Amino acid sequence: MKPLRKMKGDPAGLAEYLLGQQKARQDATWSDFQSHRAGASRDELVNDLTDLQRGLCGYCETAVARVKGARQVEHVVPRSHPDGEARALDVENMIVCCLGGQRSGGLSCGQAKGDRYPANFVDPRELPRPVSVVRVSASGRADADAPACASEGVDPGSIRSTIELLGLNCARLRATRRDVLRSLLRQYASHQRDPVFMREVARKVLLRPKGRALSRFFTTRRSYFRPWGADEILAVAQDQWL
Repeated sequence: MKPLRKMKGDPAGLAEYLLGQQKARQDATWSDFQSHRAGASRDELVNDLTDLQRGLCGYCETAVARVKGARQVEHVVPRSHPDGEARALDVENMIVCCLGGQRSGGLSCGQAKGDRYPANFVDPRELPRPVSVVRVSASGRADADAPACASEGVDPGSIRSTIELLGLNCARLRATRRDVLRSLLRQYASHQRDPVFMREVARKVLLRPKGRALSRFFTTRRSYFRPWGADEILAVAQDQWL
């Protein structure tokens, strides 16, 4: 789970829908919006969110394909929540997610979260940016980084409970993150004593020009490159990874 930007301003199709409902004095609802312009407005919204998130699922960081049926909109405050319907069309309450393993077992992300929204849920848009408060171990397990949490004023218990709620340590995701780490270890085993080389590799792996998708499982790669200044690299190049 990495920091995300919040969308500022409605995409054109959503703005058109909301204005039309206002003029017609009709309620604007998520269900009705999804059929606006034969679904084109929803597709535009999903594509804009995907671009904003640099091509990654907002929770587990797997790559989300820009094809129909491969992504879903996650309402951080669920529509079933007392405040949910009022925020159902609020772009600042939306994240694009993968399908959460529903096709391959081991539910995660929005599928695991469902309609739950506990008081200590950590919205990835609210995560600190200079220092990652999530670390991935060699086993592929994601956990709160207690020292980083302390330095950033973040409750590690909230990070851990959010990871659990989202199923981010299901066997499927742990195995994939472990494979990513093992691949990095094999690829750079002979260079790890060369900090200049490793720092340059970290820049190439972690940073992407604005508009380009990031490498999947970004936080896993960030954890691997932390000994070679990953946090410092990211702190001074935010537009290239957020």
